[in-house]
Amino acid sequence: MKDRYWLTQHRGVFYAMDSESRKKQSLRTRSKSEARRLLAAKNESARQPQLNLAMAKTYLSAHDPRMAERVWLDVMDEFCTHGKPSSQERSKRAMRSRDFDPIRNRKLVETAADDLLTILKTCGAATNNYLRRVHNLALGLGWLSWPVLAPKLWPKPTPKSKRGITAEEHEKLITATKNDEWRFFFEVLWETGASQSDAANLKAEDIDWEDKR
Repeated sequence: MKDRYWLTQHRGVFYAMDSESRKKQSLRTRSKSEARRLLAAKNESARQPQLNLAMAKTYLSAHDPRMAERVWLDVMDEFCTHGKPSSQERSKRAMRSRDFDPIRNRKLVETAADDLLTILKTCGAATNNYLRRVHNLALGLGWLSWPVLAPKLWPKPTPKSKRGITAEEHEKLITATKNDEWRFFFEVLWETGASQSDAANLKAEDIDWEDKR
């Protein structure tokens, strides 16, 4: 296991260089022997969590050979196979969101609560909902041995306010639309108050032309 910190010196003062972040931290000493002891202590403190993780992976692999290697993309792919075909399509679109990029290829066993909180703090209610469901699916499948984020720590979704089109806006739209087919379609939407899905799936045969309903 490689050391995370290297010893460097600048103007007589020794520094610990972080090999991951490339940042330097002063050891506040000009004594090389003392600097080496401080550096060894920093490397040991960094090495212990890595050793613990390596040991955990070994035990998990004995239980499930793939457990230590699965990434969140594996869970997302599995998630998209659940439910009706229409639900699966919605799930696939949701999983393609850039909101999930930070964890998409991260191993499940190496995921920390901060990884999920970073996404939850910047995303909307939909991403919050899907991330929680993907997380719970990983738990249910036994691909996670424990929750990455406890249920009570998940932020409560705050949906954005929505409003409908006003009568004045509707009249402006009708007036500005020169295509008769589109204008009649807008009138149908206004009169029925159809949802997006209902409007998108509306067909001529869905209408009772005799009774006009």
